[in-house]
Amino acid sequence: MSEWISVNGRMPEPGKEVLGALISSTGRCIIRTVEHVKSEDHDWESDGFEVAYIWTVTHWMPLPPPPEQESE
Repeated sequence: MSEWISVNGRMPEPGKEVLGALISSTGRCIIRTVEHVKSEDHDWESDGFEVAYIWTVTHWMPLPPPPEQESE
């Protein structure tokens, strides 16, 4: 797996799905797939909804490759 990348250092390509570390206004941290988008209202989306208000994306990393299918 790659190392976490700070959004202060570099952003992923717009529209590319990545793993994001989201911190809430209460300090809770969750990891989800997110996409960096260019919008006037918000900067990130996750599963089609805006990541805003109580959640802030602080770090991201590329998604790992999917598992290989085992032959039977």
